[in-house]
Amino acid sequence: MLDSFLVVYWGHLMESASGGGDGTNHDDPGKMVGDLPGLADVAEELGQLLSRPVAPVRMPPPDELEVRLVSEQTLERLFEAEKDASLHSNLLLLAIGTLLGFFTNVVTSEQFEWSRPVVTYVGLLGAVVVAFALLTLRATRRVRQFREKIGGTRRGR
Repeated sequence: MLDSFLVVYWGHLMESASGGGDGTNHDDPGKMVGDLPGLADVAEELGQLLSRPVAPVRMPPPDELEVRLVSEQTLERLFEAEKDASLHSNLLLLAIGTLLGFFTNVVTSEQFEWSRPVVTYVGLLGAVVVAFALLTLRATRRVRQFREKIGGTRRGR
């Protein structure tokens, strides 16, 4: 509520200061503010907001405040590479889960017979797992190369 109230009054102040609105140009800012209805309420609410406890702010040492300027195109390529790595990793885990689910059903089944279609299915699932593992490794390597090119890594990785 306070944000929208301040924006409206800021607009009114700017309009009044520029001579717009009511056609008069106020030279006295105190008179201009005094003309605004409800300003005392806003000041009281703002005072209450500012008097609330705040967290202490500790600045790191100057050598840790390094800022690197990187082109937007490089960042977009990095984000695209991270998205690809995430997609390939998720598909790899899905294929592994499918293979494990299949083998869980085989082990818990009382009457299971290996047939040519079953062996073909397991072979294809194995090939899919290997393919996504290779794609995941490649995409992860690409992300690492982009981060090295930028000159930094994400914390925690």
